[in-house]
Amino acid sequence: MDRLTEPFGPSHFRVCGNKTVYNRKPQKINRVSYALAKLFRLEEDQESQSVRWIPVAERLPEGGEEVQVTVRRGYVDIGYYDESREEWWASDDSGIMDVIAWKPMSEPYRP
Repeated sequence: MDRLTEPFGPSHFRVCGNKTVYNRKPQKINRVSYALAKLFRLEEDQESQSVRWIPVAERLPEGGEEVQVTVRRGYVDIGYYDESREEWWASDDSGIMDVIAWKPMSEPYRP
């Protein structure tokens, strides 16, 4: 991972002929601003890569697709949404679940 204090823009370096000359002491405000901007971009990238819980009010998964679900009583299970019945079912078909959020199944561990 890049350091937050890596080169940060036109005030940090200049090109002289075929050489790039770095300003080793850019203004402190520029270093801090750049470090914060880089940190925010890193957080956004990680958030988009991670799988988040999706409230059922926001959207539902594809019909029949097994997903991890959070049930109203507060536990996590595996289930699927039956579009024809408009109901959530446990993956072992043991019954209807009161699901409040879901997320896609994660990849299994591979050594």
